[in-house]
Amino acid sequence: MTSTNTHDSTPPSPRASADFPRKPAFQDVLRERVDRFFAERKLSSKGGARIGLKAVILFAWLIGSYLLLLFAANSVPMVLLLSASVALAVAGIGFNIQHDGGHRATSDRAGINRLAASAMDLLGVSSYIWDVKHNRVHHTFTNIDGLDTDLDSGPLLRLSPDQPRRPWHRFQHFYVWFLYIFFLPKWQFFDDSANLVTGRVGAQKLRRPRGADLAILIAGKLVFIGWTLALPLTLHAWHHVLGAFIFGGFVCGATIATVFQLAHCVREAEFHAVPPVGGQMSHAWAEHQFATTVNFARKSRFLTWYLGGLNFQVEHHVFPRVSHVHYPTIAPVVEQVCSEFGVEYRSHDTFGSALKSHLQHMRDLGRRAA
Repeated sequence: MTSTNTHDSTPPSPRASADFPRKPAFQDVLRERVDRFFAERKLSSKGGARIGLKAVILFAWLIGSYLLLLFAANSVPMVLLLSASVALAVAGIGFNIQHDGGHRATSDRAGINRLAASAMDLLGVSSYIWDVKHNRVHHTFTNIDGLDTDLDSGPLLRLSPDQPRRPWHRFQHFYVWFLYIFFLPKWQFFDDSANLVTGRVGAQKLRRPRGADLAILIAGKLVFIGWTLALPLTLHAWHHVLGAFIFGGFVCGATIATVFQLAHCVREAEFHAVPPVGGQMSHAWAEHQFATTVNFARKSRFLTWYLGGLNFQVEHHVFPRVSHVHYPTIAPVVEQVCSEFGVEYRSHDTFGSALKSHLQHMRDLGRRAA
């Protein structure tokens, strides 16, 4: 099916005080070129059958690893290996299936997108709250301290130069990895509950879920507890189950947190403060996405497959409703338009160089007050 006028580079409607100046030329040309790319090839911008195949592979990986862990693991090394395999499969499902579904990029049919997005609920995290936190907040106010909740890491980390510096931040590039392993357990057992209780996601109001949204949230949490803890406890000693659960959560959390940080919390990315009342951001919305987002390892077919195209974060941020399976092919189009308009297209050649830049960014912010 041909994709026309996708409007995928239009920012979500902001509900907090950060206005972007209106400079439509670059954004309009970018959208027109990408729309033309799909129209000329008679392609849909959605993932379709390719996402379906990935879902089969990733869920087969998860179920196979889980069953082996449940019924065949008979030594500590095997338990650790299979727990890590389950964790990496869970991360892969999040990167590929849930993420595309949550962005309405899997299909033109709303029901299929919602089904894909609900994979997150089975993994212990509310897709309803994620939609507000990620789609409405992060994708609108990327790297704007005080609005982008991805920068809210409490007093232990300084991710933005606009955040206060504490004495212990000088060591944050060392201990940050210890904190990353708690990323997923914190999200599953604390963040969702805190958002529901306060009725807020950062500066954004959260309409508490009702009806089907509430049912999916509750059912997802129960199913998650069931397959990760309740069922294993009927077959194994509690300390074995708890150990495997904690280790798997650490592996999955560190994987997800690291991948997300390499796109925005690196030396090459810009950071901004909320403009004063009546003021505007320095960039229009599309330019802001290019200034605050950095690609990495675009030539790695393995990482592109496993990470669900999250190494093409630039393309993802300006075209979030285009499926990740198309990012490698539309990237040259995006880069060409950037060249024509003098907009910097930022990218690291390898995963290692992006990781190094993230560490340098954390070290720099730990050493400087501004």
